[in-house]
Amino acid sequence: MARLVPRAVLHIDEAQLDLIEEEAAHLLAYVGLEVPLAEALEQLCAFSEVRVRGERVYLEEDYVSKQLRSLHRPTADVDWRLEVTAGGGALNILDAGSTSPRPATTADLLRCFRVCDHLGLGGDPPVVPHDIPMPLCEVALYKLAWQHTRAFSGRDISSVAVGEYVYEMAIATGKPFSLPLYMISPLRINVENLALALHFRERLNAIAVGTMPMPGATAPLLAPGYLAQALAEAFGGYAIATMLLPQARTEFGFKLLAFDPYANALGCGSPESLLQGQLEVALLARYGKRPVHHFWSMAGGADQQAAAERMAGILLGALAGVRSFGVAGRLQGEAFSLEQLLLDLEIAYHVERILRGQLWQPEGNWLQETRRALEEGTFLGHDTTAAFFRQETWQSRLFDRHTFADRITLGLPGLSERLRTWLAELESRPDETLHLMPEVERELERIYESAVHSLQMRRL
Repeated sequence: MARLVPRAVLHIDEAQLDLIEEEAAHLLAYVGLEVPLAEALEQLCAFSEVRVRGERVYLEEDYVSKQLRSLHRPTADVDWRLEVTAGGGALNILDAGSTSPRPATTADLLRCFRVCDHLGLGGDPPVVPHDIPMPLCEVALYKLAWQHTRAFSGRDISSVAVGEYVYEMAIATGKPFSLPLYMISPLRINVENLALALHFRERLNAIAVGTMPMPGATAPLLAPGYLAQALAEAFGGYAIATMLLPQARTEFGFKLLAFDPYANALGCGSPESLLQGQLEVALLARYGKRPVHHFWSMAGGADQQAAAERMAGILLGALAGVRSFGVAGRLQGEAFSLEQLLLDLEIAYHVERILRGQLWQPEGNWLQETRRALEEGTFLGHDTTAAFFRQETWQSRLFDRHTFADRITLGLPGLSERLRTWLAELESRPDETLHLMPEVERELERIYESAVHSLQMRRL
């Protein structure tokens, strides 16, 4: 018994992908990357594929072309299941029923962690609490994530001092220690990231290179231009990282951020955002990569606009082969909502059902079934219906399909009430397990107390 599954991919042929690679190689050879870090520039001079002029690094065109071709990989097959992660490090929280975000606290962070952990989610911290001062808060985010969840981690590390404490805690908990290398569009390496990675070069497990150009704002508006720049930034950072940090496992990727010139802001959730995301999928597939797409919308709350834009984005990305979707629950880049988190999960479940497709059973006796239906007036009691309706008809946790009359007669709750009920149920569940052994907890507390003393003294 087979299934017929849906698919929707924006067509881009091999010749067009070749053109993007050629343009990316041109950019790295003749425009180069800005690397304003003397230590890195001095080390890069030793590589024959590199030319350094001032603070710009140029990579030989043939080298880039050959390396990109060597990275061509088929993408792995995927099934219909989606991986959803929460987080996004918002500075604010949007309470249920409110339209005004407020600054997040440590209590809000722990509440979000508890709900997400009960839902089996991971990610990075949903909110960054304002009641722990920076840079101590960066250490606290790792500590609290590892103490209170199974699959969350901390967020960005801004200094060597913070990194040393996070590294100590990673060793104590048996967690990998990795760092990002962000590119700044157009064509510049984030020097703070690079300096931090060089400091930890002997201790890094992995480094992930990423860039987020905005077509029409920090990259060319039209597709060949912005794709070539995104690839040049991502691969250029990857090449430099592999030269300077050969012992770390290095990956690269990019995410296109739509720009809305009418609002002078990000256009996440717009039609242009979805189309750019489809091209992102197509180009990264050439290197065997499936990107992570996000529950992105510029809606002002957990409202109708958020639902519409997020459903469109998740469905279109999933039909193109994306299976990982991040920052569930985040609204814009500014606030986190537990209500929106539950709605995002329901969207993911809805899309999963679509991806699972339709059951195809060619051996069925449809003539006989139809004759029976004519006699009985319905297919509801047929053997096939009874055998398959539970697996073929998805039952939503939140979305209701009763008629108006039935809702009134049965006294069914509205969506807001169903959201509140589900959230209350999650929050009432007891914690099932200790996430860390007692001796590891004590070691984390010791390291954190040391960070409290040291980092607060630095602020004085």
